[in-house]
Amino acid sequence: MVTPLHPPLVPRHGVTLRVVAVCRAEENHLKERPLEAIVIPSVETVKAMARESFAGLAVESPDFGKLMRMLIPRIVVIPYRLPDGGMIVHSAKFRLHLSQLLPERRAADALQRPLEQFLMVDLFDPPQREAYRRRIMVLRASDMSEKAAAEACGITITAAQRAATLQRMMDALGLTDPYVAVTEPPDDFKRLRRHRHRRYRFEPPDGAGEI
Repeated sequence: MVTPLHPPLVPRHGVTLRVVAVCRAEENHLKERPLEAIVIPSVETVKAMARESFAGLAVESPDFGKLMRMLIPRIVVIPYRLPDGGMIVHSAKFRLHLSQLLPERRAADALQRPLEQFLMVDLFDPPQREAYRRRIMVLRASDMSEKAAAEACGITITAAQRAATLQRMMDALGLTDPYVAVTEPPDDFKRLRRHRHRRYRFEPPDGAGEI
């Protein structure tokens, strides 16, 4: 008779039964335990939490930066330009995770989507022709003369004409937002010439532009 090198594994029934009993007792405990309702905070409560979190923090402090990274993990900056040309400007888009302000982790996880906000922030001041474009068009639509509309806005007639020209260009292009995303260097922008070099390569990373 050949004796096996390793004897067969025999389950220890006593230990197994004790484990099963513990698991069943825990299961019964969880079933009997009432689930605590997640309280959805009001807008004013969330605002108060935000004010309290930032109270006393200097903008240059590491704690301020840590809190901002927790609320806004990623910011994407996009270049824009008016359809009639001019300077290239930038807008930032990001998601604001207000649930991170909640002290209870379970509530923060459950309310992550409801308390998430997508925001776009302009990082520039519009030029005069865009700043007065809508008001000039409203005044002109009310049968006000070009000169009177310009005087009502406190700008020159030339500035009012440029605002109206911008609106006509938007109408021709079917635009409701005057700013168009810049996806490649404009040909009329003389200072942008690096991309014309024969060895120039642009390879955006994976996920570029996503937030």
